[in-house]
Amino acid sequence: MKGFDKVLASIGTNGVEVRTFLEKDYYQVGEMIHGVVCIQGGKVDQKIDSIHLAIKTTYSKHDLRAYSELSKIELSKSFIAKKEDNLNFHFSIPVPAAAPVTFERRNVWIQTILDVKSAMDPLDIDYIDVKPGPLAASIFEALESLGLIFESSTLNAVNRNSSIALPFIQEVRYHANASTFSENVHSVDVVLVPTMVDEMMIYLEINPEENHTEVFSRSYNGDDNNHLKLSVRTTDVPDMKQKIRSLLEIF
Repeated sequence: MKGFDKVLASIGTNGVEVRTFLEKDYYQVGEMIHGVVCIQGGKVDQKIDSIHLAIKTTYSKHDLRAYSELSKIELSKSFIAKKEDNLNFHFSIPVPAAAPVTFERRNVWIQTILDVKSAMDPLDIDYIDVKPGPLAASIFEALESLGLIFESSTLNAVNRNSSIALPFIQEVRYHANASTFSENVHSVDVVLVPTMVDEMMIYLEINPEENHTEVFSRSYNGDDNNHLKLSVRTTDVPDMKQKIRSLLEIF
């Protein structure tokens, strides 16, 4: 398949082989992923009930691993994969706005789901790098330009009392430069929540203690008085540094 050099998975199910190809393995939030699922028939005809493609991620919930399906499309309904036949299913699927950004490690993958009765559904996966969209990128750049140093990124379940609609949030922790911030600011936890196509909410939690370990998602209970917040749009990108600076000065 010319132009598709990234193999996601090779799955054998009752003699049928499935391979998924992408143009690349890194995408920006909102960018369209183009690819093709190739099916090669086995030694006998095989009924395939359906083919789906899903974008998934994992996060921590009560110290256990939980999974979230960010997006899913159907590539085909029921059909017969003829003996030694070759079938190609081209697809396009956008990177969801809720997809966590890649920092230290990949947390998002694409899974090809081949539904065959009396057979175990394949779980072959391949991770992709997710880069922030223009709005989120401007926020991260503004934070670093203000003297904050990236420390870590985690995905955690949202407190059930939270007003955040997503089942998880990505918490990005920054270490505060002592020469720039007061001694009461040791680190800053940042959470970005998309609210519209060109808008997102910034939540900030200021940690005055060096050994602060409480997870933002657990401490955030929907009471906006507990955390700083700011709603921004793409039109705010040129002034993002000043907007965030003003927000931090509230503390």
